[in-house]
Amino acid sequence: MKAMTIFKGAPGGSRMKQSRWFSKWFILPAVAVTMIAALVVGMSAALFTDTETSNDSAFAAWTSTQWTQTSQAHFEAGVLNNVNTTSSPGDVMLPLTSNVITNSPTTNTGSAWTNPTNAYGDGGGAATITSGAPSGNNVWGNYGFSLTGAIITQVRVRYDAWSSPSNITVAFQAVGALAAGANVSSLDVVAPACAANDILIAVLLVKDNRVVSAPDGTWTMFVDSTNTTAQRVRIFWKRATASGGTFTFTTPTKANNLFAGVISAWRGCITTATPIDATSPSISNNALSDTVSYATFNPTETTAFVVAIGVYNDDTTTAGAISGTNPAFTNRFDLETSTGTDCSMFSYSGTSDGAATGARSHTTTSGVDAINMGVLFGLVAEGTTPEQIRVDVSWNGGTNWSNKATTTTTGTEATYWDVTDETTWTPAKLVNGQLQVRADAVTVGTASIVSLDWLPVEVTYVESSGTVASQVLDTTVTGSRWDGMGWDRTLPSGTSITFEVRAQEALFAKDAGSPSWTSVGGTSPVISGLPSGQYKQWRATLTTSDASNTPTLQEARVYYYGG
Repeated sequence: MKAMTIFKGAPGGSRMKQSRWFSKWFILPAVAVTMIAALVVGMSAALFTDTETSNDSAFAAWTSTQWTQTSQAHFEAGVLNNVNTTSSPGDVMLPLTSNVITNSPTTNTGSAWTNPTNAYGDGGGAATITSGAPSGNNVWGNYGFSLTGAIITQVRVRYDAWSSPSNITVAFQAVGALAAGANVSSLDVVAPACAANDILIAVLLVKDNRVVSAPDGTWTMFVDSTNTTAQRVRIFWKRATASGGTFTFTTPTKANNLFAGVISAWRGCITTATPIDATSPSISNNALSDTVSYATFNPTETTAFVVAIGVYNDDTTTAGAISGTNPAFTNRFDLETSTGTDCSMFSYSGTSDGAATGARSHTTTSGVDAINMGVLFGLVAEGTTPEQIRVDVSWNGGTNWSNKATTTTTGTEATYWDVTDETTWTPAKLVNGQLQVRADAVTVGTASIVSLDWLPVEVTYVESSGTVASQVLDTTVTGSRWDGMGWDRTLPSGTSITFEVRAQEALFAKDAGSPSWTSVGGTSPVISGLPSGQYKQWRATLTTSDASNTPTLQEARVYYYGG
């Protein structure tokens, strides 16, 4: 009897393989013990001794061969499915790559939204709803997710929405009667009929560069200008709290002092901020001429309503049309005094959208030359605040719903996300019948239309398992037994590796559907339940329940009867 040895080095190091001799018909108990020991420690260092009968023994000799797969090339010669061999060459790991899938709904229930199927896909029209406090809702479902075995790391609801509020147009309401006097220190100016939050504009004219004071602190001056003949104009604004009223303005008394004033009312101005866009009012002082010129005015608000005021010395003059058509101005009043202090007002009946007016002018109808002034300023319209849209999700067919994600839309389409962390998401919660999304709208200010272009769900996930199958080994021996197998692996928390094997006499492809696989579990070594056949293959399944941990397969070893 002679003894032979097999030595196997550490993973990744050099290995020396020699034949081991066993009895074809009888294996001593000691042989089985030493073989198990070899399989257990084979990836660190293995020394085991097999016994063999002498040549004249009644037992025929047979050879048990070791087939080792441990390099990147070995593993890549087989079949890889969702595993990674490059991050740690020589090892097989799960890639732990985040995958993103976005699916659209295919069903809808509810009647609050018009054309809700328009939210099934992007760009194919829009579902619409009139905002309420809140409005009713619809439920979208059947998103078609099939992610069995995946680890769900994030679920987001995407809603491409906008609202189209109609701006409240600033409207000229009326003008009060002209108040005028000579050699007076005060002037009672009557406002026209108005409503709360209307804006009153008071234009005060005085000769000899006299200072005009407002009745009280509720009036704010925003224009103060004097022309070359000491004709002075001051313009004030006030937010009305009730209808009409008489307001007394004052100025120092002086002989030949001419004092005049008029108040106009405007509706639809912004109520939450200063309604006068007059950070840079346009004021033109013009020489003796029958033409009143207005320099370009640049609104600072996109909803500015432009007002033009012309002031001149001529008690027989009314204003002709202001030149230009963009914007087109409408004459609101022409007021004349017997003292020759006259005033005209125009306004652009529409929003300016921030566009400059350009230079403007109008010619007096009398054709009499006069020293004059032209003033341009803006009134800011109250735009309806874009509405809010609210979206929530259910993961169990509508039994439970997440908190609502409430977002204020804009006037143009924007994409909003609802990061849903209301539940621990699993593939089962995403399947048809379980995942549902509903949406409604909330009025902010005046109710208007909310449009919804698309309502998909985006799922980020990590594949929880992958497989590596070896290439098919030709043992060259019909009926070759599979004596044992073992492997080396690292298993962090929440991970596992299990093996399957198959064999048959006829050659088969490494990715063939047959022969069938036999599970041998996840505990190394395995020395029973292994199939016989000339052609052999193993497959390992790597699994994790933690998206941050991967199992690692370093080496697989097969022991077989090789002839």
